[in-house]
Amino acid sequence: MINWITECVKNTNSRKYLVRAHKRIKAFQTLLDLISSNDIPALSRLLSNAKKEGWGTSKTCSQVVLAITGLYHSCNFTSLDKDLAVLIYELGGGAALYALNKAPISLPSRHTIAEERQKISLRVTVGPVKLTDIIANIEMLFKDNEIGEHDKVIHTLCQDKIAGDGRLCYLDDTDAIAGLCEHANAELETFRMGSNLTTIHAAVKAVREGRVHVGKEYSVAVFARHAPTDYGAKPVLLMPTCKHGSWQTAALNLQKLLSAWKLSPYGEIMHGSVKNIASDGASDRRRALYFL
Repeated sequence: MINWITECVKNTNSRKYLVRAHKRIKAFQTLLDLISSNDIPALSRLLSNAKKEGWGTSKTCSQVVLAITGLYHSCNFTSLDKDLAVLIYELGGGAALYALNKAPISLPSRHTIAEERQKISLRVTVGPVKLTDIIANIEMLFKDNEIGEHDKVIHTLCQDKIAGDGRLCYLDDTDAIAGLCEHANAELETFRMGSNLTTIHAAVKAVREGRVHVGKEYSVAVFARHAPTDYGAKPVLLMPTCKHGSWQTAALNLQKLLSAWKLSPYGEIMHGSVKNIASDGASDRRRALYFL
């Protein structure tokens, strides 16, 4: 009799286990169908939340459905997500980032990355190249660098041009207009806005008369570390240009860059000297390099 009761209990438990197994298989099948037939925004982040918070299969299915309908957003962004969003915003602008924020990749929004972007705020050259701007950019990018196994390493000063938007902008920290070419310094008395529209009218007149140009490209100078850690090129000069500068100005700017690296406490003193200078094939800089 006891053996019969024991056998009945075992059979009952087996049936319960079987029912539960079928439910779990059905839930997993539902989840698989949802994932395979829908573009689920930030799926990897959603599954990461499921593991971290201990969701069951049914709860995960419910959250996937909410994500599909736009009612659930996984915001546990990784550093890679934020870095990619910053890059997209800088290269493609707000419209590009908005599109990818709404796409299945679901990158962070412009407001989410605002703090990340403010960590590095480089000075754009307005007017002639200034040692103070270069030194400030060196501090911004090299102050917290890891030195690595050795105290100092070799650096290369590199120069080239990158495409720009071809428009002017306002720099609120210096109250200045940025984006005019290198000739603007000789044609305009000041770049500061002040309390009226005098500077704007003067800039517009100079551009329309062809005496000054809106920079379509940026002349960029970087210091590149040759080290096993933190290897890469870091920009210390961003200057709008119309590509009509003289070799004398190019030589002077090169000398300013080298001097700024020597003067900055976060340049040669901390990281090592510049041993090489590299440039593109621009004729003005080629003559400047021979001169130096």
